[in-house]
Amino acid sequence: MSKKVNIENWQEKAPTLAQMEKINPFVVPEGYFNTLSDRIHQRIAADTKTSAKSRIIPMWTRYAAAACLACILGINLYLNLQQNAPAKVNWNEIPDQEIVTYLEMNLEDADAALIIDKLGEQGTPGLSTGASEQELETYINQYL
Repeated sequence: MSKKVNIENWQEKAPTLAQMEKINPFVVPEGYFNTLSDRIHQRIAADTKTSAKSRIIPMWTRYAAAACLACILGINLYLNLQQNAPAKVNWNEIPDQEIVTYLEMNLEDADAALIIDKLGEQGTPGLSTGASEQELETYINQYL
């Protein structure tokens, strides 16, 4: 019943369209559907022959390419790490006077206080000045 109501509704709203002749304007050539399946199978066979040959890449070449890429990246990483590695310094070869001169030129008061605090926490193993505490305090008060 609703289908009939819908048909009547569009005929009332578009009377010109409802008066038009109901014919199919499209024409199918003679024997088109008789040969359609054969033509489809021929095209599929032709496509699979050409596409299968061009798209097959042996699996070993993929593995070889991945291995080459991994080697190149590994060597690059190794060389960059070697180049950026910090220089190894043998502190025993640097004269004490050179260290003292560097510290005098570059050490600020805040750094000196930090060094003194750290030395107090860790102790001073192997550091022997031969001076008493009174002499050290006099020196610190005089020069700092």
